[in-house]
Amino acid sequence: MNLFGWLWRPARVPARTDPPIPEGWTADMSISLAPHHSIEDVVDFILRAEVRHVGSESITGELTTRFGLSDEDAALAWDRTLGGLTRAATGNPANCPVRDKDPVAWASYRRCSDDPALIAAIRPQYEAGGTSFDLLQHAYGLADDIPALLERARNAPAPETYRDEPWFSLWSSLCHQGNVYTASYAAVPELIEIAVARAAETRVAWACLLLAGTIELERALPEGAAPPAMPSDLAREYAAALHRGAELASRQLAGTSDRELQRGFAISYAAFRGDVAEARRLTNDAEDAENTE
Repeated sequence: MNLFGWLWRPARVPARTDPPIPEGWTADMSISLAPHHSIEDVVDFILRAEVRHVGSESITGELTTRFGLSDEDAALAWDRTLGGLTRAATGNPANCPVRDKDPVAWASYRRCSDDPALIAAIRPQYEAGGTSFDLLQHAYGLADDIPALLERARNAPAPETYRDEPWFSLWSSLCHQGNVYTASYAAVPELIEIAVARAAETRVAWACLLLAGTIELERALPEGAAPPAMPSDLAREYAAALHRGAELASRQLAGTSDRELQRGFAISYAAFRGDVAEARRLTNDAEDAENTE
């Protein structure tokens, strides 16, 4: 059984209710702009900076001075611009963000859909149909089935048992018995994007962040087989995704009182921020708790 199974406690799942949105998050992911600036201006600036491979800290710093955004709104604008790009890269109109709820991602989606060259320049590992997995490997061979599983995860119900799909197949393929693969690295940014987009659905965010965090843990501090090297064309987006994942895991951790969810978010947060020794300790503690309860 993988870590997802270890942390699952069906008998202790409370009656399902709409989970509270963690402190610091809004339901619509809107930002407050200074006069005479538009969402489209912000998105265009971020995309142009990303084409030049400007660092995220420089981008968010310029957003605060040029557009009058708060630090939190600057970070959110950068994150949702890349989220819109990721959704545009799928080529699926069903993945278009809702304009009223996620206006920055919506504007970015439209901009990148109209100009696919932006996607190629910013995320060369993406193709017209999304991240290219056809030459990557997972536990069972070529990873050409992973895009469809990720697509299902964008809209699938929250898992009720650890064998629910597509969550079980994603775990089995990308983190099989603690081993990770090149496709695992490519999936991490998309898993975190799904978690961000569905942050109000706590158990969905938990499933995505826990898998992404465990992949990073097994990459950085493996207990099993030596992990493959990170492909150079995936490294930048992978690192940026870990930053976004750490922010979300921290907020989700503060927003839930469920013990199992807390464990998963704590493991993910530690892995994303680079404290893999702590993530390993928390993982071992979770498994020990399962054995003694």
